[in-house]
Amino acid sequence: MRLPRPRTVRTKLTLTTVGVIAAVLLLLCVITDFAARQMLTASIDDDLQNRAEDIARFPARRGPEGGRGFGGPGGPDDRGGPNRRVDNFVELRRPSGPPPGSRRRDPAFTPPYIVMLDGTRPPGPPGPETAYDPAGVKQALQGTQGFGYVQRTDGLTRIYTTPVFKNGKVEGAVQTAYPMEDVIRSFDNLRFILLTVVMPVGVALA
Repeated sequence: MRLPRPRTVRTKLTLTTVGVIAAVLLLLCVITDFAARQMLTASIDDDLQNRAEDIARFPARRGPEGGRGFGGPGGPDDRGGPNRRVDNFVELRRPSGPPPGSRRRDPAFTPPYIVMLDGTRPPGPPGPETAYDPAGVKQALQGTQGFGYVQRTDGLTRIYTTPVFKNGKVEGAVQTAYPMEDVIRSFDNLRFILLTVVMPVGVALA
């Protein structure tokens, strides 16, 4: 079945104009969707990196004394004084802000995974029993940092892993995570609005 051809020049111009506008709007929707994804992903990456490196820099900021935690042996398990590793490390791992119950579902407060070079875990608030990305932790213990994605039971998760250095040597690894399911859902909603609302309204107004 063939569609009837426009018989007048005016009709042809109108259809051509509508087609061009629709193509331009579609291109703008694609660009907007891509830019939004890039900006939000970059923001999440910055958050992951900042949280991990705040913890990873902790040994370098503390003195040579202290007991457990990043820093290893070198003094008693002192819970007082300027070099109290355990208390300071616990405080560093504990996010500031509202009580834990009010931020339990906030992806930004997903607990980090921290491990020593010998496989032991430092003291502090409980985190995950296993690494979010074991391969990333293995690379970090060899001195490599980086981002990645892992598919977990609760959905896709963005990961950042960084080594912890002390006196120029790798002492452990820190891995931070950000669940991406809500982010992906937001991207899908944005794309739906762009294609079903913005484009039709733009073509109609044209």
